[in-house]
Parts: sequence; C-alpha cells; structure tokens
Amino acid sequence: MKILLLFLSILFCTPSLAQKEVRMAGDTTNEKFMNSVRTLEKQGWKVEIVSESEITNSQAKRSSVRENYVGKQVPSFILSDINGNNISSEDLKGKAVHINFWSVTCAPCIEEFPELNKLREKYQEDGVVFLAIAPESKTKVNKVLEKNPLNYTVIADAANYFKEVGISGYPVNFFVNSNGIITEVAEGSRYKGEMIDGKMEMIPDNFNTYNKIIKNLD
Repeated sequence: MKILLLFLSILFCTPSLAQKEVRMAGDTTNEKFMNSVRTLEKQGWKVEIVSESEITNSQAKRSSVRENYVGKQVPSFILSDINGNNISSEDLKGKAVHINFWSVTCAPCIEEFPELNKLREKYQEDGVVFLAIAPESKTKVNKVLEKNPLNYTVIADAANYFKEVGISGYPVNFFVNSNGIITEVAEGSRYKGEMIDGKMEMIPDNFNTYNKIIKNLD
C-alpha cells in the first residue's frame, strides 16, 4: 500500500555538508506525522519541522544561481569528458542542452542518476545534449560511475569552471536553448515522501520537473 504523505522536499549539498536534510511541514501533535519524522531520522535524515509558509519562502529566496543566470548566455567553456573528448560551449550552439552540475560527495546528486537516465532515453532522438559536470578528478568520478551508471556525457576535473560559474552546492541544473541562453535553473534535488508498506520513504522526484522544462527548450 502506497500513501503520499508529503508534497515535496528539496535537498541541496554543499562541499562541507553532504548530509541528507529535509524540511517537513506538519502538526507536531499528530502521532502519524511524528512517527514519519522519527522513521526518517532513523534512516539518517536530519529533519526540521517548519510551517508550510517557511518552506515556500525559503525556496523562493535561496535561488541565487538562478537569479544570476536565467535569461543569459551559458558561461563559455572548453572541457574534456572522461573519455578524453573535448567539448566546448561553441560546439553546442544550435542545440538544446541540459547541464547537470554534481559532486561525488553529494548523495542526492547520485540518487537522481536513474531519473537523469530516463530523461536522456526520452530525448536522445531529439538532438538534446546531456552533460554532467563534476569538480572532482576523473578517478573519483569513475569510481562513483562504476556502481551508479550515468548515461550523460560526463566531465570531471571541472573545479575551475564551478568556481567561475559560482556553483557552491549541488545539484544545479542549467537548461540551455538552441541560442545558448539559459532558460531555467533548477537547484537541489526534489524528493517526495511516501508511506510504502508502513514505512516512510523519500523518493527522488526530478524527472517530471526536468521533463517539463526540456519540453519547452527550442
């Protein structure tokens, strides 16, 4: 039996903190709600109980990267993927592009790989380019990919580009149209809370959000 209990939580990792954190809105006098909180805490989540308005307001205020880049050209780059192929922003002109900024230290980043793979599978025949860029070394990135396949073009050793763009937390997703303009930025990994067989689970819920954005890229 599956019952949806929570609407959505957004997880955001920083280099100094890769712990799973979730903000939950609910009635602390409700035993069912508090049981859900305790279950998540036992699973290693740090739970903060807040009002619904606090969740809405904090999400609206946090998106500094989004404010800096939506409507602007993607910052230029020349980078090499893990197979040694050079990729430049100039080469991508005329194509719709999804750029996923992630880190090997970010559990939510890695947990969304299956949903990213679903996106690529859906749009690979439409000419959309899918890039996943990490700041860590090729060795560290490949170690993660061995157990967690990602079917994007993966770029490692991009710490300087992260610094240039101002990426200080992960994941961050740029959606770029065929004119090289960033039309949307999605920060954090979206999760929904579900009660499955009597157990609270936090399930990655990024595919639908990203899919709607990519549909509108030209």
